[in-house]
Amino acid sequence: RLKQIVDDSPQMKSLWVFGANGRSIANSLLLPSPSLDFSDRDYFSSHIDTPGKDLFIGDVLRPRLPYAGVDFFSISRRRNAPDGRFAGVIQVSMLPEYFETFYDRIGREDGAYLALLRDDGVILARHPAGTAALRLDPQSPLGSVLATKSESGVLTGMSPVDGVTRRVAHTRPPNYTVHLVAGYDNAEI
Repeated sequence: RLKQIVDDSPQMKSLWVFGANGRSIANSLLLPSPSLDFSDRDYFSSHIDTPGKDLFIGDVLRPRLPYAGVDFFSISRRRNAPDGRFAGVIQVSMLPEYFETFYDRIGREDGAYLALLRDDGVILARHPAGTAALRLDPQSPLGSVLATKSESGVLTGMSPVDGVTRRVAHTRPPNYTVHLVAGYDNAEI
């Protein structure tokens, strides 16, 4: 069933269910699920001591052996036992390249900029393509806005990633720790 869900969702790489010990109970890749310890991954460790935390969106990570393929970022949720104790994590591996391909299709005009950024400034995906997993300086124009968890806005500033000055709008969907960013290079405006 997990494989079917992933096969029907091109933005997903894999889907996992982990026990409280950090070992995979089930996943969409292999059956039976190998008994590997994933407790050191951010999508797991972020939920251990935070019973009220709803969703966690992780860093861009490289797959761990025996798994291979492209980098991913995670969306995860804590699993609780009936008494409220930590019972593990449900995790979806998302493909940054899916979002970048989508951004490439809609950002065809010269100077277009689109990005998916976490509140802490981690770049999950962007157009023009660049290095994912970079973190914006919290003192940069956009980085400082993200750090305040502002719901939405418009700003102009120079990107510390590529040195280009842009006018961008951003919005933070309710209940998520990410911002959607769209804009244009000032030179093109």
